Amino acid sequence: MTTANVTTAGPPQTEDWIAWRGRVDERLEHMATKADLADLKIWMLKTMITTMIGFGALIVAAIRLLP
Repeated sequence: MTTANVTTAGPPQTEDWIAWRGRVDERLEHMATKADLADLKIWMLKTMITTMIGFGALIVAAIRLLP
């Protein structure tokens, strides 16, 4: 059994490929990363908890102020 040398060559560097890769890179600049999504998830959780505490405080205050 013989082993062959396997090389992984990239795509040909033509003008069309370079232009396509530039468009892909430009679009990917605006994509969210996993870290961005994790930060968003934490921010949403904090916002939800803060909102619930705020509404809870308003309800308690309203109950105490009503005769």
